[in-house]
Amino acid sequence: MLTSVQTVPTTSKLACCLIRDTLVDTINILDFNRHAAAKFLVEMDCYWSAGTFLMRATPMDMVMQAAGGKSTWKPEDLAVDAIFSQMMKLPTAEHKLVYYHSMITETCKIAAHAIAPSLGRGIRFLYRNLDLADVELNHRYLDWFAHHLSNFDYRWKWGDWMEDVQLPDLAPKKAFILGSLEKEIRLAFASRIRTTLPEDYRSLIPQSRENEIPEFKYNNEREWLETP
Repeated sequence: MLTSVQTVPTTSKLACCLIRDTLVDTINILDFNRHAAAKFLVEMDCYWSAGTFLMRATPMDMVMQAAGGKSTWKPEDLAVDAIFSQMMKLPTAEHKLVYYHSMITETCKIAAHAIAPSLGRGIRFLYRNLDLADVELNHRYLDWFAHHLSNFDYRWKWGDWMEDVQLPDLAPKKAFILGSLEKEIRLAFASRIRTTLPEDYRSLIPQSRENEIPEFKYNNEREWLETP
């Protein structure tokens, strides 16, 4: 979640250990109540000294202005960072991955105006680094991304990745796009997903996928008779 200014504390600072440990403990200890855990994360700035963080939902242009001497740490960036750190923990996460999926969904529902911009930057950061990340982490990212979109009407700024549609199918970014669309289709219908995409993406969903009723092998009597 790094930008031109530090919106989260660097790992070289003691404050980083204190804040991150608190957030991670909140996530993992309150796994029995994702609603409460999400609420604590969204309101984390209430439990620290005044001035430790910027005001919640501060736009990035105002963060730049605060870089002169005040803290530039954004509480929503820290919340999103903490959830992703646990969801991407290797070799295995402490809880089922769907728990972290639901945590992100809950934080978005509680404070969409604050969490959504931070989450968007996180999504783009992970996408930019698909070529460098562990394959297991890329799979977890893909599963979460498709699941997350299914909770928010399958809306995403696909235009940001338009140039990657021309890449070979096995290129990490193109494979991620194809995998995301495939999982979305499994969660909905091909015709529904096609309506959410820019024109250049629609060729990635074959027309045959829009057939919601599978072709029955023995509908054709001749094929049935010729089957050994």
